[in-house]
Amino acid sequence: LCVITVYGVLNIFQSKTAKGKTIAGVLTVATGGLLTYRAMNITGSVLVEAPIFQQFNPCFVVALTPIIGIIFGLVGSLIGIYNIVGIVLCVLKFLGTV
Repeated sequence: LCVITVYGVLNIFQSKTAKGKTIAGVLTVATGGLLTYRAMNITGSVLVEAPIFQQFNPCFVVALTPIIGIIFGLVGSLIGIYNIVGIVLCVLKFLGTV
């Protein structure tokens, strides 16, 4: 359901027609509502260990790749020095500041 919700959100922005945006919006609201309902109805304690979060890493990579691409595309078109921004971000990441 998480993947469908992320797909719906991305499709809202990528769709060219109002019908496509409406379908994506309804899909996003429905799956988001279902996820919220299921999360609110968990009873008792839930044992969560650290290794269980490793399965979500690919989901974050897939979900955030288009967003990062859009950000870099905007930065590149606005500033015109896309390569320098990338190098600066890599250096900051290497230094541990980002």
